[in-house]
Amino acid sequence: MAALSLAVRRRVAQGGKEGGADIGLGAAGGRLLETVPWRPALGGVDSIVEARLGPPVPGGGGVFLDLPGGLQAMLKREAEAPPLPSQGSRMLVQVRASAHGDKQCRVARSIIIRGRAATLSIAADGTATVDGPPAEADLLRRRWQAAEPGRAPVVLVHPAEQLIAAHAEEPLEVLVDDGPLATRLRTWAEAIGAAAEVRHLPTGDPLVEAGLAEPWAELAAPLVALPGGGRLAIEPTAALVAIDVDSAADARGPAAVNRAAAAEIPRQLRLRHLAGRVVIDFIGAGQGRAGGLGGALKTLEKGLADDPARPHLAGRTRLGLVELTRPRRHPPLHPRGETP
Repeated sequence: MAALSLAVRRRVAQGGKEGGADIGLGAAGGRLLETVPWRPALGGVDSIVEARLGPPVPGGGGVFLDLPGGLQAMLKREAEAPPLPSQGSRMLVQVRASAHGDKQCRVARSIIIRGRAATLSIAADGTATVDGPPAEADLLRRRWQAAEPGRAPVVLVHPAEQLIAAHAEEPLEVLVDDGPLATRLRTWAEAIGAAAEVRHLPTGDPLVEAGLAEPWAELAAPLVALPGGGRLAIEPTAALVAIDVDSAADARGPAAVNRAAAAEIPRQLRLRHLAGRVVIDFIGAGQGRAGGLGGALKTLEKGLADDPARPHLAGRTRLGLVELTRPRRHPPLHPRGETP
C-alpha cells in the first residue's frame, strides 16, 4: 500500500467551463500534506502565456499587459533587462502568481520550467534550452514544440506532475478523474523515474477515494481545533488575514496553547493558500503578559522556514500582535463566500 496519496479532482466552473482541478496530497490516515487550487482561468502558476503590451504604468515603473481570458498583469521594468517591445506588440511571459479578487496576475519575462531533474529555459524568441536527464528533457522539449502559446496558456509541468516529482522516490498512489490527464501523468512518472501508480477513476471523487475530502472541506471553516483543546479562528479579510488564538477547553495555560497554535499556523496558511499580511493575536500578548510568546515565536519561525513561499516574520507590534507576510502564488483554497 502506498504511503502517500495524490488526488486530482476535476473542477467545473460556472457556466460549465473547465475550472481546473482540486489537488491534494495526503498521508495515511487522511492527513493533508499539500493542496493546490489549480485555477487556469485565473492564470495558472508557472504557465506560459503570450501577452499583449498595453500602455506604460504611470511613473515609468513598467507596462500593463493583456493576458488570455481577459486577465491583466503589470510587468515591472528591470534595470538590466532588454528594452520592452512597443505597445501593441506580443511577448511571452510566465505566470508567477494567479489573479485573486482585485489583484492582478504576477508575471515575469524570464521563463524557466523545472521538472524533477531537468530545466527548460525559453528565450524571448521562443527558442528553448533544456538541461537534464535525457528522458525528462526530451519530454519537456516535445511538449514545448507542440505548444501554441498564441492560442492558449501552455502548461509544460502540471501541478500534479510537480508533486509527483517532489515525491518521486516514495510509493505514491495517484487518483485522477480526468482520463487524458491520467495518461499524461503516467507518461510523466515514467519519464522521471517516479515510483507512482496512476489510477483513472471514471466515476467517483478522487478526494473521497483518497480519504482527503473531509480534511479538504474543513479548510473552509474558520475554526481549527488544536491539540489539548485550544483553537484558532482564521478570518481572511480584504486587507489581511486575522488569526485569533483561544484557549477554549485547554486548561494548560497560555504558554502551552500559544506554542500549539504557533505549530499549526504555518500549516494552515500553506494548506489554505492564504497570503499577504497576516496578523496573529496570541493569548495574553496584548495584556502585558508574556504568555509563553518567546517559545511560540521560535516555533512559528521554525514552521515558516519550511514553507516554499518563504514567508517573512516581521515580529510584534506595540499592541503585542504578531505580524508576518506570505507571498501569493495560487488563489485561496476556499475564497471568501465560496463553499467547498
